[in-house]
Amino acid sequence: MPKIFVAVLFVAAVLVQLDSSAVSAPAGLKVRQNDNSQDERRVLSAPQTTRHRRVRRERRRRHRHTIGSAYRQAGVDAGRGGARFGKNIARGRVVRGGKELGKGMGGFGKNTGIGTARVGKLVGQKTAKGVKRAATP
Repeated sequence: MPKIFVAVLFVAAVLVQLDSSAVSAPAGLKVRQNDNSQDERRVLSAPQTTRHRRVRRERRRRHRHTIGSAYRQAGVDAGRGGARFGKNIARGRVVRGGKELGKGMGGFGKNTGIGTARVGKLVGQKTAKGVKRAATP
């Protein structure tokens, strides 16, 4: 009895193998094995389109023309930094608030320096003209 059971089990296993190979490989088609070799990998590429990508034109940065506009921008930057500081503190983000305050103070210092440099340049020019006129006979 055990010999018949083993024989039937063997025949059933062979039939399952034949049936699965017949289903998976129809006649005339090659079956590629799924091994991870470099030759078998396919690289997906984006479809080539004829449309062009829109690109922003470069805009010239606006030059701060006057001394007053430089000092005005300094105040704007300080106010923006203080506002962001307050919002972050209210939300419990102390470190980020300090960072934003520092950024605002950086802009404040930069623009104050630009305005002060312009004041010095203007005063120097006027002084030089006065001295030149006084020294000219």
